[in-house]
Amino acid sequence: MKIELYQIDPARDENEVRYRGFDDLPALQGSPRPDPTLYRKVFEGEFPDRWDLEDLFGAFNRDGNPSLSEYRMTVSDVVRVTGASELPDACYYCDSFGWREVAFDCSLTSETELNVVYCEPGEPARCARIGAELPDLQKAVGGFIEFCFPFEPEPGGEEVCILCNEEGKLIPGMQPCRSIRSRDGEIRDIVYGPFLLCSVSGENLRSLSPETQEKYRKLFELPERFDARGMPVQLQAGIRKEAPDACR
Repeated sequence: MKIELYQIDPARDENEVRYRGFDDLPALQGSPRPDPTLYRKVFEGEFPDRWDLEDLFGAFNRDGNPSLSEYRMTVSDVVRVTGASELPDACYYCDSFGWREVAFDCSLTSETELNVVYCEPGEPARCARIGAELPDLQKAVGGFIEFCFPFEPEPGGEEVCILCNEEGKLIPGMQPCRSIRSRDGEIRDIVYGPFLLCSVSGENLRSLSPETQEKYRKLFELPERFDARGMPVQLQAGIRKEAPDACR
């Protein structure tokens, strides 16, 4: 079975909901439902299909699990379970005693790490996992970040954006990386320096779905060559004549 573990971000917990039982929620926040905007996804992984929620709790909290020790499960956590033989696909609130099945919109949460496509000048695009905090993003692009939205939303509604260095074209020595083209192959912009592609949901950055991650890895897979003016010459292994339907 697949599980996703969501924990309350202390920086967003103005009503001190973290570590509180399910029955305390109405008095603390005026609603009996856990507020997904307070949460961030801290873990995603596979476990035996026949495990129940207590098995999961034990796996995250017993000694001798260094791979899980960073994500110890506690009261107020929410676990999303899919594909289990003993449990319905649902979200479950870790209560003071036992569990409560809850309505929980995972798309409104944030993430501590993101599955992205990462591009660097002269290098093939690759799938990567990076931290979702601002310092992590700035390190990935080599400076202040800028958001660009040159793509049509995916069929399922996934919105893909480019995070790049907003001063990339002004920084001496920073090289052009990829051209952004329209469907008919017209160059719309040149991205300088390393950049990444991720999804956006509301105000939160999200991991790319596996299918979207592979789609954009292939789109930007081949490094481009640029002339002295910073204009594309050709791909290192062939010429990209036009962009796919992803582009606006």
